[in-house]
Amino acid sequence: MRLLLAFFLLFSLSFWANGQSEIRGKVVDVLSQVPLEFASVAVYKTQDSLLVEGSITDPKGEFLIENVSPGT
Repeated sequence: MRLLLAFFLLFSLSFWANGQSEIRGKVVDVLSQVPLEFASVAVYKTQDSLLVEGSITDPKGEFLIENVSPGT
């Protein structure tokens, strides 16, 4: 099956006093560039692949993951 999806993650990091950040992005179809609604997005630790946080895209294909520690 052809891979029809591409994840365009436009990271917007805003660091708070406690060192937390947020990740914002948009998921679109690689061929049609149509936003994908209700797609799963996840952040995993690089050391052990444990799930840190996740989100689901909205009808515009956009997502927001909050309270992610820098370096995760």
